[in-house]
Amino acid sequence: MGFIRDEKEGQAILKVDGELTVYEVAGLREALLACFEENNGLTLDLGDVKTCDTAGIQLLLSAQRTARDKEKKFVFSEVSKVVMEVADRVGIDFDELGIRA
Repeated sequence: MGFIRDEKEGQAILKVDGELTVYEVAGLREALLACFEENNGLTLDLGDVKTCDTAGIQLLLSAQRTARDKEKKFVFSEVSKVVMEVADRVGIDFDELGIRA
């Protein structure tokens, strides 16, 4: 998994490419935490995620909670079909969570 970090008007933009699985979530977790610490909010682009598992979904839910606790904006600009399918299998509806841009 790779990711590209950018910033616009005090908001971090993080684009994730490749895998969002148990093997990669630790690195992404650190990047997410840094974004929340250093910016007013975060826009996460998951449009290029090719593989996802429940650890990836758990990380996204944890990021949502962290953003809420820190009173930071957190939205998804894009979510790949594979991420949506895994979320659906575990009963998560991103639209209901209110975290879609």
